[in-house]
Amino acid sequence: MTNTNQTNTIKIDPQCRRVNSTHAYSATGHMLPCCYADNSNISDFDDILTDNLLVDNVENVNKDIVNSNEWKSFFEMLDKDPESAPRVCKFYCTQEFKTKNKIYM
Repeated sequence: MTNTNQTNTIKIDPQCRRVNSTHAYSATGHMLPCCYADNSNISDFDDILTDNLLVDNVENVNKDIVNSNEWKSFFEMLDKDPESAPRVCKFYCTQEFKTKNKIYM
């Protein structure tokens, strides 16, 4: 019998939001939240892969990219609407993945 009262809410614990997290750089010249993002599903990150956020187009990576409105919106989505998160975030940053692979942070 199926329990129709169950919800499939995803709980994401984004590694890119940690104090000492490191970001990744793509071959396209963009900074990414993490190395997992640089894969075949990179289009999931289109909102933060704009020309104005190319590393070569900014003076200060932290100020101009990580603190940009685009990145702030991305981080807010991870916190408030994890169902809309990119597939790679759902895969690598959920408790299920960490438990299955014995990753403790």
